Amino acid sequence: MKSRQEKIKLFILLSQAIGLLVTLLCSFIGSLYIFDGEWLYAFPISIIFVVAMYYLVIFFCKEKENRRKKGYPPIFYYLFGLYAVMSILLSFLVLHFYNVEFNEKEEIQKIGTTKLQGIEQIYRTYDNQSEAFLERLETDINKQITAYKNFPQNKLFIETSLQVCPYNLDRTSINTLAGSANVSASIKENIAIRKQGFLNNKQKALKNESSLNVGSYEAYLSDQKNVIEGWDRFNIGKSLRDLNERISSDYSSLNDYLTQKSCNNYSIQFDTQNYLAETLMDKPFDLASKHMGPGTLVVLLLFQLLILLPYFLTKGKMYGLN
Repeated sequence: MKSRQEKIKLFILLSQAIGLLVTLLCSFIGSLYIFDGEWLYAFPISIIFVVAMYYLVIFFCKEKENRRKKGYPPIFYYLFGLYAVMSILLSFLVLHFYNVEFNEKEEIQKIGTTKLQGIEQIYRTYDNQSEAFLERLETDINKQITAYKNFPQNKLFIETSLQVCPYNLDRTSINTLAGSANVSASIKENIAIRKQGFLNNKQKALKNESSLNVGSYEAYLSDQKNVIEGWDRFNIGKSLRDLNERISSDYSSLNDYLTQKSCNNYSIQFDTQNYLAETLMDKPFDLASKHMGPGTLVVLLLFQLLILLPYFLTKGKMYGLN
């Protein structure tokens, strides 16, 4: 008999350990999704609630074993009320974990991939448009400097036109280019300096929002793709938030610089609103409402059964029997 009781107690302990471990893991990951991967918020919340529920369930089991004929003491019902409140909060975190992992994951990844495509389009268009602008600018400056050298009567007019946007050459620079032994090479050097300005602006935009140390937007996109497609639970929330900020801020920074340098002749044609769709990963109430159904009820019931299983398996004293 003693051996059988020990086995029952061992089974109860194991079931409680498994239940608490599953609860801790699911509530922690659910909290991660809500707090955008900030484990410093997610871990304390889940661990405090799980530890408290652990001791509450132990208390309930002991009270059941030592139950008097008149029933449980008042403290039992007060603590059971506290347990109910904590259980509801933990159930909500566990439910959010379930909804994200099994109901919304593909949709979140789809939205994240669309954002990646948007960032790629912004930077690729910026590169293409700036390259086209600089090629056109080099051709025009060559023509203007050639005319400046060959038609002295038009020097003043040509000089005036080269001093304004998009050429922005002062008189000294114009005379230096015109007097160069190799005009074409000198103009290429001037264009190279302008090209470096476009590159510097791109790097400035890239490093403005990124929490990753990357040297190019291709590397940044590759890192974020790994996070989204690989479902990095610690970083996917941050990745989606960072991508959203980039779609607005990087587009403005790159497009403003391009239009300013090209006198509004070149720009990035891009509609940010097509890429700013929000996910429900950090919106547990909306997500729960979206996927509310029989499956939700089953998950919640299984969660409660798992937590209270030690209490149900504990043998209590029986009264009123012969």
